[in-house]
Amino acid sequence: MPRKFLLRIAINRYAEWRSLNGPVPESRQIEAVLIQRFGFEPGAICSLEDEQATCERLRDGLLQWVGADGPSQEKLEREFGSDDLLILYSGHGYLDPLTDESYWIPHDAGRNFKVRHAWFPHTELVKILRRLPFRHVLLISDSCFAGRILPKDLGETTERQQEDYPAIAARYRSREVLVSVGAAESPDPSPFAEHLLDCLRHNDKPWLDREDLYAWVRRGWPRVEHDGLREAGHQRGGALLLVPRGGNPAPNRGCGARRRHPAQDRSAPSAAGGPVARGGGGAGLGGDAATLWVYDRGAACMLFMWDTA
Repeated sequence: MPRKFLLRIAINRYAEWRSLNGPVPESRQIEAVLIQRFGFEPGAICSLEDEQATCERLRDGLLQWVGADGPSQEKLEREFGSDDLLILYSGHGYLDPLTDESYWIPHDAGRNFKVRHAWFPHTELVKILRRLPFRHVLLISDSCFAGRILPKDLGETTERQQEDYPAIAARYRSREVLVSVGAAESPDPSPFAEHLLDCLRHNDKPWLDREDLYAWVRRGWPRVEHDGLREAGHQRGGALLLVPRGGNPAPNRGCGARRRHPAQDRSAPSAAGGPVARGGGGAGLGGDAATLWVYDRGAACMLFMWDTA
């Protein structure tokens, strides 16, 4: 079985941008379910929250698996080439109307739209996704303008009707995206995160891929989209599969039985008078004996060190 790694980025508190309420608690709940139901190991999880989620640390969190300043890319491919990485981002996003460039907004991002200090462009993200050594990478982004990560010609689907689909999905390299879309300002707390968490908790399928996540979320919150990123090296047929551990899942309440989210009902007030918008304004990891790792307490993030001798 491939190892499962998680890079979780969640930002409630910003140095200059408006604070949010949902990203940190929502993403923590998702992480807990991934550990409890889907076998993610805590030692293979890198979490960046609030002040930890600066642009530099965010970039380092992604580049820790890229051989630019450390081991060769070939060694990284040997170590992680059959493993999976799930990236979860929740926070502000922004679209520059002049350059048509879209961004993640880290904790330390400035508000000067001409300087764009510490903004993280989606174009750089896609380039990094291409260089990551993992067989499968699934990016889930819950922010304003997250849909700008998607290719312009949506439509890549997997051949899931085949009986040997899991074997086929494991054979091909995948770079997949599941995002909230359709509005300059995304609600906070997030209905996207609510229904994603609901799917992870209650779906009773033997495995879940991005199309399953998309279908479940869309029934409760239609502003969601997904696709494979061919420019990041996605191969048709490849997919990251989330396989529940043994045992029965929590009872499936069904999409039709879910409560209506306040963001879908203008008459439903929040505690602050209305929903806030997101944007606009250790051991056990396996591997060869040359692999060491350290825990960066400041970043709450697993970073890898390499013996290249």
